[in-house]
Amino acid sequence: MPNPLILTAWLCFALLTAPAQARELTNWQAAMLSGSGKLGFYALMQTRPKGSDRYLTNFMRRDGLAHKTGTAPQLLHADFAISPLLGYDNNLNNGIPGSEFSLGEMNLVVNPDSVAKKGVTFGLAVAGSRRYSLAPRQVLTFKGAARYEYAPKHDLDKSGITASSCLQSHVAKWSWLQACGGYRYFKKSTVLQQKYLSLGGTQMFASGLGYYQVDLSFERAKSETYIKSKAALGLLSAIPAFGALYTGLHWGEEVPGHHTSVQGASISLTRPIWGKTTTLSLSYNKAAGGSHFGQPRSDRAYTMMIKRPVSNYLVVRLGYQINRSNIDLYQGNQALFGIDLKPWRF
Repeated sequence: MPNPLILTAWLCFALLTAPAQARELTNWQAAMLSGSGKLGFYALMQTRPKGSDRYLTNFMRRDGLAHKTGTAPQLLHADFAISPLLGYDNNLNNGIPGSEFSLGEMNLVVNPDSVAKKGVTFGLAVAGSRRYSLAPRQVLTFKGAARYEYAPKHDLDKSGITASSCLQSHVAKWSWLQACGGYRYFKKSTVLQQKYLSLGGTQMFASGLGYYQVDLSFERAKSETYIKSKAALGLLSAIPAFGALYTGLHWGEEVPGHHTSVQGASISLTRPIWGKTTTLSLSYNKAAGGSHFGQPRSDRAYTMMIKRPVSNYLVVRLGYQINRSNIDLYQGNQALFGIDLKPWRF
């Protein structure tokens, strides 16, 4: 069987160097590939291609620009979706990757029930949102989502619930501010619950190379046992003849006694390849704060991922992750696989 890392790297290289149709991409087409409505709006306003008026009108309405002063709040959009889930989890029980470790001159064996268990998962996800225009350039959005997945091989399951409300203000021609509050619940052998507040901003600009969207956000989250702050900075670029390029950095406060993410970086490219919109991504994440038999623990994860539709109803994710830790027990590499099925929308 071929090495998953070599296979993933070869696929990334083959797709990246393939005839990509990307030579034909204009600024605004690359912006539309990015998945950002704001960047798409900015690019279309700069170029005004034929047939873009309907999209521009719809975005202006969703952004609250069509709201007249003195009128009551208006429902702009409501959405509800159900999605079947099929995936593969390398650690269904939040277990320990290794089965043996050394402590001084002693070699110890991990309880089999504590070793990480792998398996195929099946499940269902539901999500809904409602978007209101409160006043000119002021938009309030409510979102909620829930998912449940089950691994029959080990009779294990995992679930998650998220809920949020966000107030967005279009404060200048190409500048937005957003304040959010929300709740997260994740269960996977253990339970994590968080309440959070966040503040962020978005700015558009252009250069001779393309159009850009800068996002900066700060978050303060509280769980049952700790409080943690984090910040994120992202640059989304629409580059003609290349595609949509994202680069991002994030930082998280280290919480003593809790193993959490403290820093990371990512880069991804989305562009049409052989007639399909394909995303290639690389990411790095460092986690710290926990300990192992009194020794501070620090882990680094390097991930390579390909995301590509194989039909109108099916998107496949294939990747590989390398985990490096100062504690040998937590080191290990793993193949990543997932399938996104087209949701039913109501």
